[in-house]
Amino acid sequence: MILAVANPAQPASVGWLAWPVASGALIALVTALKVWVDGRNQALALKEQLTRPSRDQISKTLNDFLLPMKVLRGESRHLYHIFAAGIRDDLKKKWESTGEKEFFRTLRYLASGSQLVAHDQSLLAEIINVGKKQLKLIESSSSAQTNPAFSELMGKLGAHVRTLILASEHKLDGIPDLAEKLVFPLEVDGALETEIRRLQDDFRRIDPNEKRVRRKQSCADAPTVDFYTRNSSDYFRQTAFLNLEEIYEKFRGAGLPRGALILDAGCGVGRDTRYFIQHGYRVVSFDASKGMVDLCNEYPFAYCVENEFRDLSFCEEFDAVWACASLLHVGRDLIQVSIERLVRALKPGGVFYASFKEAPGSSRKDSRCFHYYDQVFLDGLLAGKLGLEELEVWSNAPRKENDKSEFINYLYRKPKVVPLVKGLNT
Repeated sequence: MILAVANPAQPASVGWLAWPVASGALIALVTALKVWVDGRNQALALKEQLTRPSRDQISKTLNDFLLPMKVLRGESRHLYHIFAAGIRDDLKKKWESTGEKEFFRTLRYLASGSQLVAHDQSLLAEIINVGKKQLKLIESSSSAQTNPAFSELMGKLGAHVRTLILASEHKLDGIPDLAEKLVFPLEVDGALETEIRRLQDDFRRIDPNEKRVRRKQSCADAPTVDFYTRNSSDYFRQTAFLNLEEIYEKFRGAGLPRGALILDAGCGVGRDTRYFIQHGYRVVSFDASKGMVDLCNEYPFAYCVENEFRDLSFCEEFDAVWACASLLHVGRDLIQVSIERLVRALKPGGVFYASFKEAPGSSRKDSRCFHYYDQVFLDGLLAGKLGLEELEVWSNAPRKENDKSEFINYLYRKPKVVPLVKGLNT
């Protein structure tokens, strides 16, 4: 009987012939991979060599001047916070009883010939010691300052310290009005924070070992972002000089000392960023519109980046969050995660402010999309889900021309002991 074989096996010789072909292909692949790796390493080495002078200069500026100055400014603020506390309390009581508002000015007080109590004299001596260290840094690092506005600000700080030394030695007695003209440059701490963050960004951008993180696809409403980018100059003219003093006072009065770090979330043209820095605060700002970011950064002491609420990765870094009329462009599908990111950025005890328009549903105007949330929903999210403490909720009339919408302002505080929040997105 003959057995038929459907698929006879290949002769052994054919398999042996295929092996050299396969092994040759493998060798070629390994060789190509090695060439690619060697080329990449050479490119990294070249970039390392080319960027080293710039990275060394940035490191030197940060480590020899900016970061030590930040530490000294922190010491100075803490000392000033308790210095002359009794005198300031008396002025506050006088204001509450008579309505006559007067601020304590150290230079004016010393130049008037008034005497400090013993513990205030000791505190002033420490303040001056810290000031002398700041002077030394300014004088030794003037060549490292490339921002002309920042250099001028450091000069004003140096002049203030020198005048304070003279006043403490009673060399300015009898001329309080003249001493009053040389006020402390309140922008110093905000400008210092900005210079540090800008240089750190520059270092990361040129560091060959820095991993590049691709930005996620935008979740912001594209027509809304495009509108603000295309109309940023017009929007600046409409909003840059609005008077929000009443709201600023409530926000600052929630316990924000000078030097506090504020996140200006959805900063627009940078009106509020400028205000806070000019009043002694440090500010980090962001907006989804590049046009708005560019306008904000025209103020030389602003630090503003292009970003969105849901992409924030800060964790307990800020003393306060300021979201003025910016979350009203966030849809219902993203509003919770956006506010969660902002609350996560707050330190325990930090202050949260946001404003929304009072209206039902959502609408489109000039290609912009507006979303409206009532107080029940927002309080349920802020106090109920996120555990914030309500400080005040109030309404105010619109401040822009041809705008009849009423704004509701929400001022809350993050508890110092943070409750466990189930389902918090990280």
